[in-house]
Amino acid sequence: AAAAAAAPRPASWVAPTVAVPGAASAWPALSRSNAMSHSQPAGSAAPSAPMSMAPAPPEAAILQSVAAEADEPVIPHELQCPITYELMSDPVFTSDGHSYERTAIEQWLQQHDTSPITNKPLRDKTLIPNHALRKAIDSWHEEQK
Repeated sequence: AAAAAAAPRPASWVAPTVAVPGAASAWPALSRSNAMSHSQPAGSAAPSAPMSMAPAPPEAAILQSVAAEADEPVIPHELQCPITYELMSDPVFTSDGHSYERTAIEQWLQQHDTSPITNKPLRDKTLIPNHALRKAIDSWHEEQK
């Protein structure tokens, strides 16, 4: 079967965007279908075989690339709060064993009875300071000086 030609986009076409928490602007969202046509000049034929695309990077990776472009230190993933994607300053454990920035998880737990990571119910809402993670954050701060 002959490959179908890519349909030209109308002049008013705008790439869909994805809001990234903490990022200054929205990023274009690339699905497999528009990524294939996005790199093709208008009116050119699409490749005969589907293009192999890696999955889009998680938000944390996008934020790290934004930080790198802005000459800011790249915060290691394990030191970032999974809710805010920011460096934790007061890390705490929840009953499911995950660590979060205290203020972020307190706000979450005011409205939810589930883990923000797994969405499974939490046994209780007790927050326990994560001293080992706090020491790792302090060490990372010292390395940045």
